[in-house]
Amino acid sequence: MSRDKETPTFERTETGIPFAPPYDYAKKPVVVDPTEWKHLCSARFGEARPTEWEGKTRWTGDSYRYDIFERVDSIGRRQLAMRWWNGSGQGWLLTEDKAKSGEANMLDLIASIPDESRRWDYCHFLWGIAHKSASFGGRETEKELKQAFVDGRLKKRKARGEDRYSVIVEPSHEFADRSCRTERR
Repeated sequence: MSRDKETPTFERTETGIPFAPPYDYAKKPVVVDPTEWKHLCSARFGEARPTEWEGKTRWTGDSYRYDIFERVDSIGRRQLAMRWWNGSGQGWLLTEDKAKSGEANMLDLIASIPDESRRWDYCHFLWGIAHKSASFGGRETEKELKQAFVDGRLKKRKARGEDRYSVIVEPSHEFADRSCRTERR
């Protein structure tokens, strides 16, 4: 993919996930057909900038590219997306436009910024939040499940012929005076 082109080169289908998944979201990627989306703007890094740790070395940021898109779905809802591309891969972060309920959308605001390198800054910040939060959540969940296994708090049972696993959640030490025992799946 060329970072210099105004619009990016696409795969036939790509994958995306919601920016802010619903609480019951099972982190299943969504198939994105890029031909259904209208390109609003690019967000490329721009001129090389000094690094944080030493002012003489300059960083180009060219290994990251962001683009903002919109589409109207089959039932008339406007959706916005930020497509990212970098050395770790590519993907789409998707969100609904909630202007009808009075909520502004950050991607509309970013797309309205005339300075492309500033758009890059904000997109890179949003990508970092989404990527690092998901990574952190995955690592924490893995640690909790490993500890639940060691503690014997993982329970396996059959429900409608399928294996189901649950973790018996014990109260933390700071709430030890409360008697509470719940299960979550």
